[in-house]
Amino acid sequence: MFKALHIGAEVNVGEAVKGIINTAGMVTIAAQNYIQEKINDAKEKINSK
Repeated sequence: MFKALHIGAEVNVGEAVKGIINTAGMVTIAAQNYIQEKINDAKEKINSK
């Protein structure tokens, strides 16, 4: 019984870590896209002068 609970807990921790990594990855991609947009906006402003 205890062993089964222990294995279940390890699986849940693994899933939680995967979720955190996936979320961090999505946040990183969103941040990169946002920064890229800001860079492109700045370039357009410079080029349009």
